[in-house]
Amino acid sequence: MGNVQATVAKVNPAPEKDLFRDTPLRFMGYTNEIGEAFRNRFLKLLAPSYAPAYVSDDDVIDKGCKRNVFPKLLAPSYALAFAYVFGDVIYKGQKQYIKDNQKITAALLVKSFDTLLWQSLASVFVPGLVIHKVVDASTVAIKKTLPGKEKILGGLVSTKLIPVALGLSAIPFIVGPIDHGVEVAVDKTIRQTYKSICSLAVPLH
Repeated sequence: MGNVQATVAKVNPAPEKDLFRDTPLRFMGYTNEIGEAFRNRFLKLLAPSYAPAYVSDDDVIDKGCKRNVFPKLLAPSYALAFAYVFGDVIYKGQKQYIKDNQKITAALLVKSFDTLLWQSLASVFVPGLVIHKVVDASTVAIKKTLPGKEKILGGLVSTKLIPVALGLSAIPFIVGPIDHGVEVAVDKTIRQTYKSICSLAVPLH
């Protein structure tokens, strides 16, 4: 029995684990989502210096302070996310480079571009937009359902931190669906172009 299992394993080896997609390192690509979850709190933090007549978050946004927040506090979270993205590009590009006998080939360029595209969508832009909308929607909902209340549960919980908590708690649940959705979308669009133009049999997953 043991010999049969060993033979099957040799014929059908287990797929290699992707360091950047199949391990906890995957969550490094979501650092910008943490920044997005805290975006409104960053906004209030900066409000006094950007809007002397600060009254509310809406007032700050009306005074144009929202556009000043990104470079100062959200940029580092996006920098970490893109460091992860380019780390994966280098990692997969290096593997393809070695596979192609250390030559710069069409397969190497396609592999690197595909990784950059997939990671940018699945790790930065799509989840960033989702978390941003979760925080915005929950902020509006709290203002409508709990008007004028700054704390709940006997003063233990600030209502202004609820959108942050919801944004952060949503992150683990959106990773899988977004990864799968981006994979399907890229498979049915741009990867078809790779195959038709380059006629390459490059594993792009």
